[in-house]
Amino acid sequence: MDVEHTGDLMFLTFPSPVFVDPAWDRSTNYSIALADCSVLVSPFRRSRPIGWISRPTIARENVAAFDPNPAKFEIFVSSLAMLAGVDGHGRVLMFLDDEANFDRLGQFSADTLCVRVVGDPPDGDREQFSERLLEDLMRHIRIETGQWWAGRREVPATPAIQTTFEMAREDFYNGRIHSGSPGIFIHDPVVKAVNHEIFLKGLSAFKNAKAPDPDKAALSDVIFYYAQGDFLLCLLLACNAVERLRDDIYAAIGARAKDTDLLKHLSSRLETIAGRNLKTERPDLFTFAEDLWTARGNMAHGLPFMWKSDRSLTRPPENFTLMFQHLLEWLGSIMLPDRSFLE
Repeated sequence: MDVEHTGDLMFLTFPSPVFVDPAWDRSTNYSIALADCSVLVSPFRRSRPIGWISRPTIARENVAAFDPNPAKFEIFVSSLAMLAGVDGHGRVLMFLDDEANFDRLGQFSADTLCVRVVGDPPDGDREQFSERLLEDLMRHIRIETGQWWAGRREVPATPAIQTTFEMAREDFYNGRIHSGSPGIFIHDPVVKAVNHEIFLKGLSAFKNAKAPDPDKAALSDVIFYYAQGDFLLCLLLACNAVERLRDDIYAAIGARAKDTDLLKHLSSRLETIAGRNLKTERPDLFTFAEDLWTARGNMAHGLPFMWKSDRSLTRPPENFTLMFQHLLEWLGSIMLPDRSFLE
């Protein structure tokens, strides 16, 4: 006998984990009522096995295939499965993914969402609807918590250099071995863990098609592409965000930018129409904006990267994402005084 297909139960996984609050009771499901379908969402849980890593490990035999000398170390530490977590103060920390840490940290590094859809969703495709729900929910969570990596399809926390042997000279190793630090620490190491309120607010935003804060969304994406080393896209997105905020400010004043000189729009021209001047108020941010604008122009036109204030650099500086955040905050303060990104 044929059974009518009225719904789907889907498990959606992602490689970049989200950190959840240990105090959050995740045994309760969340429902979304729509016109022609009902949705039940189970909170995030972990599916990855303890100690699993998404890349090949580097063990003694792997090293020996390239160079027999470091493979002879008496103490040899193979690549370890490391995860990131959040301590009681919201600080991001790295921990060894093993049995000893699982109850304290590991089970709160989640990578799976379960969604049940019964009936016909607005777009008529339950699978696409669930994927869109996950994407919108994770975007909201990244913005609300500062966990810019959460739910990404790529893994920004994976270091390009996994295992390093220190050398005293070309043919001699000093016996020290360590692993490359993950890119997850490139921005502010203090974030929020996902809890009931944040999760519920994200589902509500999805149901009501509420757009995320564009400045916070831009910051999250710029950090991600910086971590990935995609500097062209990183610079393009950063400049687009600054130009959009400039246009919003000028529109609110009843003016408009008559040319493409962004630096003038943020300094002398802005002072004339609004009494604010980035160059005089925050010369450090003005220099950053000038560097950003120049680097973006060069790379967008196929020219080599150039950071105008420090031409020795071959990529944006280490404080790039924090400076970009401060620039957005300064621009936002013109319309919304005392504005911050993680309130």
